[in-house]
Amino acid sequence: MRYRSNGRKPRPRCHTTVVYVVMLAALSGCASPGKIINQPLQAAGALPSSQPAAAEADSDGWFVGLALSGGGSRSSNFAAACMLELQQIGLLQRVDYVSAVSGGALAAAYYCAMPDPQWQASVVQERLSYPFARDALHRAMLPWNALWLGLSDWDRSDVLVDEFNEHLFKTNGKPLTYADLRKDRPQLLLNATDLETGRRFVFCPRSFAEMGSDLGRYPLASAVMASAAVPVLLHPVTLRDYSTAYRQYRHLVDGGVADNLGVRSLIEAYEMNEKHAQAQGRPGPYPKGVILIAIDARIYSSSTLSDAADPSLVQTIAAAARSATSNMINRISMSTLTDAVSNFCDDQMTVAQLRQGLKELKERGYAQTRDAKGRPIHIVHLALSRTRQIDNLPFDTFAHAVDSIGTDFSIKPRQAHHLYQAAKVLMSEHYGPILVPLARQMQATEKSAQAK
Repeated sequence: MRYRSNGRKPRPRCHTTVVYVVMLAALSGCASPGKIINQPLQAAGALPSSQPAAAEADSDGWFVGLALSGGGSRSSNFAAACMLELQQIGLLQRVDYVSAVSGGALAAAYYCAMPDPQWQASVVQERLSYPFARDALHRAMLPWNALWLGLSDWDRSDVLVDEFNEHLFKTNGKPLTYADLRKDRPQLLLNATDLETGRRFVFCPRSFAEMGSDLGRYPLASAVMASAAVPVLLHPVTLRDYSTAYRQYRHLVDGGVADNLGVRSLIEAYEMNEKHAQAQGRPGPYPKGVILIAIDARIYSSSTLSDAADPSLVQTIAAAARSATSNMINRISMSTLTDAVSNFCDDQMTVAQLRQGLKELKERGYAQTRDAKGRPIHIVHLALSRTRQIDNLPFDTFAHAVDSIGTDFSIKPRQAHHLYQAAKVLMSEHYGPILVPLARQMQATEKSAQAK
């Protein structure tokens, strides 16, 4: 055997360098201006393969819209808990549209896609209380993933999308798309914000058709992520606009920036369907009236510093950021509810009557009015913050425990349990007397129509 001139035996070749070179080449080759996973329409003028653009008719004559607010896992669990309560009184089954933002988008998409055995209280609680953010952080810290994050267009939002797919939106190993939504469930409207214009972007057939893209082939988890992509903390979700020959993109972030309740999308859906029927010379699809239910996971106040005698600089900055964000979102939410009342009310309503309606909505969480045709309009604001107004709570510090639940996508089982308790208490002690008569009224009118 031949040796080198220094007399040392040559070392076996190490292939580590070669492996890293290959990885770097692969990573650099896949870099692009964000992953573009929305597909173009297969044929010019083709309709998206998910849901119809407008309702042709409504079986019960009511427009029932459900709005789910943002707020991370706090919102997704509180929204699901309230939806299960609405199901028990017979209202959830009558919802025509569900419009959701951020954390609420998880609950909305899950409900609209899953089979009945997966929409049971025990299953829903386990699925939606999974610590998505914790697992995403652990996954991102793995050396090979950290390298991939730094050198490719795979980003923090993609890590969370993988978690959503793994634990919520995958069947037989295949990620669910909009084409997999159940036809017997409400039409799903997920709301994001266009980073460039600051305007709402709604994941619906119309929005995608305007971009020359097919919503039916778009992954549910990615749409949820776009609605929940908090600026700075998470990367925007990018869509390709195929309506032009030039390369144009839409960068989407958290829908709460524009509307944290999702009510405006419900109003637009109602108006679009009314105009669509009028243009075709048909009667309006909602002669009985409108019921809007906004499930709002905002809290009374953050309790994260109440047990700290001398908060650190980081705690102080974080608390200030949470407070500023919460105040901004609360103002946007109240503005959205004000728009709902003013958009539906009769043109002949006086300013005093309008103010009275807004006052009742703020104090009771319920307002009733009529539109120009005399049809009843019911607006219900089912707010988690109203827990503090309930006397019969599970334990003395229950309201404080609810206020201490954060808005990231990790939640402790005990905290999730508190949210389901809060939904039950709010329904039995405050909103039941409002919503149960509405459910019975809808059932009565439906039976009357069937008898004829």
